[in-house]
Formats: sequence, structure tokens, C-alpha cells
Amino acid sequence: MRKKSSREIMRQLIELPRSLHAVYQDILNRILDQEPHMADLAKRTLTWLFYSQRPLKTVEILEIHRSSAPETSETDAPLLVKVCMGLVQAGKTITFAHFSVKEFLEDSPIGDEGIVSLHCLEYLLSSNIDQVTSPKSVDNQIQTTPFLLYAASFWGRHLRNTIQKHGAKQESLKRLCSALLKDKPRVASLCHIVFMSQPRVGNGDLKHALIKSSWLHLVSYFGLDWAISPPIAEVTLADERDEWGRTPLHLAAENGFAECVEVLLTQMSQSQEDSDGRTVWHYVAMSGNPEAMRHLLVLSPKPPDSSEPKPSTSLGADKLGKSPLEYAAVNGNTETFRMLLSLYTPKLSNNFSQSIFSSFGWR
Repeated sequence: MRKKSSREIMRQLIELPRSLHAVYQDILNRILDQEPHMADLAKRTLTWLFYSQRPLKTVEILEIHRSSAPETSETDAPLLVKVCMGLVQAGKTITFAHFSVKEFLEDSPIGDEGIVSLHCLEYLLSSNIDQVTSPKSVDNQIQTTPFLLYAASFWGRHLRNTIQKHGAKQESLKRLCSALLKDKPRVASLCHIVFMSQPRVGNGDLKHALIKSSWLHLVSYFGLDWAISPPIAEVTLADERDEWGRTPLHLAAENGFAECVEVLLTQMSQSQEDSDGRTVWHYVAMSGNPEAMRHLLVLSPKPPDSSEPKPSTSLGADKLGKSPLEYAAVNGNTETFRMLLSLYTPKLSNNFSQSIFSSFGWR
């Protein structure tokens, strides 16, 4: 081994990265300098890990590579760790080796979330979920299609993020989304996967049939307000209820999507209840979203010669005996609670205040 001179050693010491950011930048530069197919493999891996909504299983990330580029079908976890030069680690899941890697990529993005959105949509449109007719067949599809559960559960979140960031530049993604939503068998399967992942009391006998839901419930759940308007005249919104009696407005309110709430409020009643006796007021209170609450206040029925919203049975207790005011109190959003409190008469407000105190064990 050749001995290094003192001058050469000093030069190399001077050239060493002086910060963690510089270390990561040096690694990223070396990743991008690999052979093109290796660099692409690394960039795809890092992009997905950066934008993923939950830790990705190793089988899922391998399926993402396989379905994105068939020539990567022989890719395995050790190769991904190698091409990412230690920035990721693999076991049952594949993750960044340290939280600081993601922090670095926030300042030095290597890919766009639009790529993630596109892949999820294309994967769902090319899968066989349009052929399933029962919960058992859905489960079989999930077991045999490694990326299906993630794509079905999160495609809308990635798409919403992409559209919010890039807007009109994403017309191709909107067209793919429209194609997916018009495919009734696929929508039925997607609704079953998405909404059955959220256990609720009183599911009933769902062993032999997919749950009742619709494309409007899906877009409201994901907050895709732009997808609601064009075809909305084709359906009667008052009839759009899912397995638990929820309307699309309930789901938009529950998830705090103020834009969707605003669009749906113009065509749906605020007093419609789900199977648990909850109105949109209960759901907005649970979400704690002040902007959604403001839309409710603006579009609430008002008595003659009054600028104040009219107190309604929509503000009453659900089947568990809880009012929207109580849900807002539990949620802890002061602004939402104050806006709701202004709608209650002194007597009604006092009754619910006593109920709130009791629920917390206060006297």
C-alpha cells in the first residue's frame, strides 16, 4: 500500500465534509454518479421513502420497482441498500437509516410526489380489483398483489398533495383519477379496502358482500374537491349514504377538508344524520377544523331579520348522548369550540356544559 505524504493527508483532511448536510450531499452526488439504471433505482427508492404515508414494507417497495421498471424484477433489498449507499436500511420494512436523511432531502429533493401519485393511479387501474365481488376475494387480491393495500389506501392523499402544489399542471393525473372514479367495480373494491380499514361499531354482516359506498365518498374522504363538481349533477346527493349512513359531507367534515365541505354544503342538508345520529356539525367538531366550521356558519339557515345562524337540531346529541359542542371540547380546538358555543341558547349551552364537565369527571 502506497504511503501518503503529510501534504496529501492534510489536503484530504481539508476536503472532508464539515457538516452533516455536506456529508449527505457528498453521498447523494455519488448516488447520482452511478450507472444510470442504478441511479434510477436509488432515486425511485429515496423518492418513495420520502413521500410515503407510512413505513413501506420491503415487499411493497420491491413491487413498486418491479411495476415501474420490469427490468428491475430481480432487485432485492440488499441491492437497494447498496445503491442508496447506506442512506436506507432494510428488514421487514425499508426506511431511512436516520431521521436526518429525510430532513436533508427536504432541502435537496430528489423526486416529485407527482411520480408517486401517477404510479398509484396506474397500479390501481391495471390491477384486477375490478373483478372482485366479495370481502374474501378482496383479501385474496391484497395477499397476492403486494402494493395494492398501500395504493388503495393512500392514492388520494398523494394526489391531493400533488394538485395542491402544482395545480393546473397536473391535468394528466386528473384524467387518470376520473377514469378510476368512473370504473364502478374498481371503486367498489377501493371503498371496501379504504373504509373497512377503519373499524366502526355496528358493521353488520359484511362477510359476503362489499360495503355500500360510492366514488363521492372516496373523493370526499381524500379531500379532492376539484373532482366533485363536474359530474355531481349525475347523482342525487341526498341518496349518497355509505354502510354506516354517512354522506360524502360527513366524510369531508370528519377529515377537515374545508374546500370539500364548502362545495357539498351547497347541495346537501346539514341536518342529515348517520347511523349514530351524527350530523355534519358533529363531524366538523371532531375534526377541529375552524375553516370548515366557518363554512357551516356562513351556509347555516338564518331566521328572518337576523345575521346569526339559526340553532338547529343538527346541534343536538347523537346516539351516544354527545353534542358537537362536547366533541369540540374533547378535540381541544378553542376556536372551533367558541364558534359552536355561540350557537347554543343559554339553557342548552348550560346543559351541555354540565355534560362536558361530567364526562371529564369535573364538578
